[in-house]
Amino acid sequence: MNTALVNYYRCPDDFAEVTLKGQLSGDCGYFRFGQDVICYGQSTSGFRATQPLGDLYDIFEDVTIDGSSVLLPFDPDDVINNLRLERYANRHHYSTLDRWGRSLRNTLLSPATVAYQRAKACSASSLKRLAESWFSTLASRHDC
Repeated sequence: MNTALVNYYRCPDDFAEVTLKGQLSGDCGYFRFGQDVICYGQSTSGFRATQPLGDLYDIFEDVTIDGSSVLLPFDPDDVINNLRLERYANRHHYSTLDRWGRSLRNTLLSPATVAYQRAKACSASSLKRLAESWFSTLASRHDC
């Protein structure tokens, strides 16, 4: 459940013991993790919005610490992979013209260029901000 975080920071496997807190919802949607991070995926608490706009549920308050284990109300691997693989983008309803334009762009650009643009857009800043937010949460709850 913490594979993406451990791999990103290249930590030992036992560095962060992260456990799912409850049963994941059947639906995916948008929710907040603190003030600045918007996530897309399933969660065990609150509500998930269909659009990343408006009043999103802040799941941060549902995080708990039990000894050395962090209990998260979502699966961080799932949320990170949804961001990395742009799974959230398939949930929006685009007009036919928008779909046609994207299709034309992807046809004209080489697959390598498209893959590079996607990786560049999501890997560095978004994943780093999400991971830093999680680790700062752990530190503040442990008074490190």
